[in-house]
Amino acid sequence: MEGCTPATLITRYALPDGIAMRLGLSATPERHFDPVGTASVLEYFGSIVFQYSLAQAIADGRLCRYRYHPVLVELTDEEVDEYKRIMIAFTRILSLSTTAVVASLRCALAQEF
Repeated sequence: MEGCTPATLITRYALPDGIAMRLGLSATPERHFDPVGTASVLEYFGSIVFQYSLAQAIADGRLCRYRYHPVLVELTDEEVDEYKRIMIAFTRILSLSTTAVVASLRCALAQEF
């Protein structure tokens, strides 16, 4: 499944339809390297109505200055497949009731060990 980021998977499995009023709060509604996830989030919640930038939050004293040093890694095909499998399982668990979540976690842990 292409476009399988956490945001895309969570959007596909966990956001309920039929909700008339929606409020989404996100630091990253526009997701780098994830146009499918971005489109899904914006389609579900609608357009961005307010933005408070990182620079403004630092200027206002709400956040401290910091140095950002991302370390990008490339995954092997096998690692990508494993990542997708884990994220699909994770997002399915997110959409379950609490009782079902506990049962699913127990089952997943039993399978892993």
